[in-house]
Order: sequence, then structure tokens, then C-alpha cells
Amino acid sequence: MNKYFIIISTSLRSNIYYVKAFVVSKMFLIMILFILFNMYKTVYAGKSSIDSFSIIMLMYYMAISEAIEVSKVNIHKIISDEVKDGSCAYNLLRPINYLLYHYFNSMGSILINIFTS
Repeated sequence: MNKYFIIISTSLRSNIYYVKAFVVSKMFLIMILFILFNMYKTVYAGKSSIDSFSIIMLMYYMAISEAIEVSKVNIHKIISDEVKDGSCAYNLLRPINYLLYHYFNSMGSILINIFTS
């Protein structure tokens, strides 16, 4: 089980290492939230709440749901691409489970994206 924690830590470090991609993804999330905030500010004009939701409550909900949506990883797409180009043979020869490798590698990416959003 220790080898899978090493995979998570390697994934975390590789996602932090590419600072430009990291910053651009966070700027994209901020831009989405800014657009949504302005849109909902217009909808809430003159009202303190709609269906017991204030604009602050709605923005917390939007921030959390957008952070989850932006940080998700499509493991099936990664595995499909590896099968198509043949690079899955390299991972299949390792002494680890192929599916668990991709799962824990993606978990490292998801953890860094969710906790920094």
C-alpha cells in the first residue's frame, strides 16, 4: 500500500511543479466565478434572498461545485489513450495494479486542485 502513497505524492509534486498550468487553471476558475457572481448579482437586484438562498450562500455553492467540476480527471480517457498508443504495456509490466496506479495518480491531481481552489 506504501507504493500507492508514493504515486499520490509524486502526482502532487508534479502538479505543483508546473506552476504556469496551475496558475492558469486557478485564473480560469476565478473568471468563471466572477462571471457567475455578476450574473447572479443582476438576478438578485433588489432582493435579499430567493427561495431562502442569499447571494453569498449561492456563491459558496457555486465555488464548491465549480472547484469539484474543474478538478475532476477523466481516468477512462487516459486509459483509452494509453491503449491506443501502446504505452499501457510499460505500466502493465510494473509490480502494481494498473487500475489502482491510475486511480491514485488521479487522486493526487484531484487533491491538489480541490484544496487550492
